Amino acid sequence: MTPPAKSKFLSDPYGFNGYTDARNGRVVGLQVALFEGVINFFDDPTTKVPARARRSADLRAPATTILFRDASEAMLDGTDDTPIGLSQWVAFPDLLNESYRHNDRGSIMWADGQARRGTTKWLEDWYIGQPPRP
Repeated sequence: MTPPAKSKFLSDPYGFNGYTDARNGRVVGLQVALFEGVINFFDDPTTKVPARARRSADLRAPATTILFRDASEAMLDGTDDTPIGLSQWVAFPDLLNESYRHNDRGSIMWADGQARRGTTKWLEDWYIGQPPRP
């Protein structure tokens, strides 16, 4: 496997929350946090990617919904792009550290406008803007 070009990652220091596909069946079918649409199963070929942004007044939990964060990819569209999974980056350990580049913490901009540091414990709720179904 060939590593991605380093220049791409130097120009994409933050990842936007475009979380629309998941491996967790408890979140599939729930509303996407920042866009109009629902979360689909990972790699479902019938998936329609939401393109219209949700109004900020319509967000369920803006204080606990990630808008963007430190990342090695510009669009965080599913579990494998997040510190919950990060499976697509296992072959590139130096890129895994992009989520924790500030003394083992990552900077997070929340949908309510607050910026805070994140720890190594990441919740799927932060990407979907609501808790998964039980």
